[in-house]
Amino acid sequence: AAEAAHMQPGQRGEHFCVALMQNGLVFSWGDGEEGKLGLGRPESQERPTMVDFLMPTEYAEVAKRSDAKDKLMKAGARVIKSRGRNFRITSLCCGARHSLALSSTSEVFSWGSGCCGQLGHGSKHDEMLPRPIMALQAKGVRVQALAAGAYHSSAIILLSKPQKATRLFTWGDGGNGRRPGPVRDGGAIIDYRHASGIKF
Repeated sequence: AAEAAHMQPGQRGEHFCVALMQNGLVFSWGDGEEGKLGLGRPESQERPTMVDFLMPTEYAEVAKRSDAKDKLMKAGARVIKSRGRNFRITSLCCGARHSLALSSTSEVFSWGSGCCGQLGHGSKHDEMLPRPIMALQAKGVRVQALAAGAYHSSAIILLSKPQKATRLFTWGDGGNGRRPGPVRDGGAIIDYRHASGIKF
């Protein structure tokens, strides 16, 4: 219980907050419409509630033994166990109605409103639970940092193939110069092979 009292600076969007504890647990609270809280249902929460699907690997056994009535936590335990690696969330950021999380295994998760493609799944669908962004899991790609604007997202990526380079990837609403390159619908992540990728 004492460990859970240590919280890194929280992030907030429109009428909701997410927070990362030093022990790797993620909590959210506030307006739950469009899945903004990442809890699997569009319900609001008045108190910080654990985002089970982002639980660190070390907590998998605790989740597995949880009360049978807590179906979401049990489902979370299955997801955690399937990762089979030392997984924990290392950073979070929020847009107006969506959130992004970066893990110790360089996976990026997004959830909430997908109205402008800001979730990075190639669609404009909302996500009720944290969902990994598959386009950022290619071989030779390592995510270094994330940022979220109101309706767009970005990531600094370290590429090891075809040659070592650091690039900025962006997706979501590209209006008014919010992200470099041409505006694209559907949330397709701008690939480093296109001219709209930025090389540092």
